Amino acid sequence: MLNRIGHQCQSLFRLPFPWLSPSTLILTKCSSLLSAVSLELEPSTTSPAANGSFPSGILSLFKLKVLGSSGVKLLGVKPLVSDLNSTQVDEIIDHLRNDDPDSAVELFELLKNEYGFKHSRVSQLVIAHVLASQRMLKLLRSNFMQMLQEEGSVSGPSLCELLSVDFKNWKSNATVWEMLAFAYSRSNMVHDALYIIAKMKD
Repeated sequence: MLNRIGHQCQSLFRLPFPWLSPSTLILTKCSSLLSAVSLELEPSTTSPAANGSFPSGILSLFKLKVLGSSGVKLLGVKPLVSDLNSTQVDEIIDHLRNDDPDSAVELFELLKNEYGFKHSRVSQLVIAHVLASQRMLKLLRSNFMQMLQEEGSVSGPSLCELLSVDFKNWKSNATVWEMLAFAYSRSNMVHDALYIIAKMKD
């Protein structure tokens, strides 16, 4: 088996890619996997923002479950991520939340923690509902605390409006409201916390 894999990969080592060493290649199903990922991550001649669609490469990486591989990252994930805008990420996360909620959370955390991506309020609240439905309350609290550090005080009314309009009938909505009020309270934004609590009673 190893001899056959080595034979499949041998031609790759002859290619003029000095930055790719054997240690960065994925040895399981080497040739087919690398070819698939490389094709998915090939830069498009048309900007994703121009046609309103989100890159399929990100979704494919999650379906292949190889996003954590350094070899895959070297093949172009970072340039692809840098070209994404908030609207495209919103679309990707909204797509994943139904089909694969775990991957929606993984993608959200990866973009935020490893690539410094600033998520929109919509994505923040979508992931909040996913986490609430899965009872991942510790991560939900942490995300809300971090979000409120960026939002600052007097952000409660606008977040309430967004929750009331766009997320009104979502499951776990009550848990999200409670956790948001808690996060405001822990952040010493008392007026915002009281505003959230008052709206919860409406």
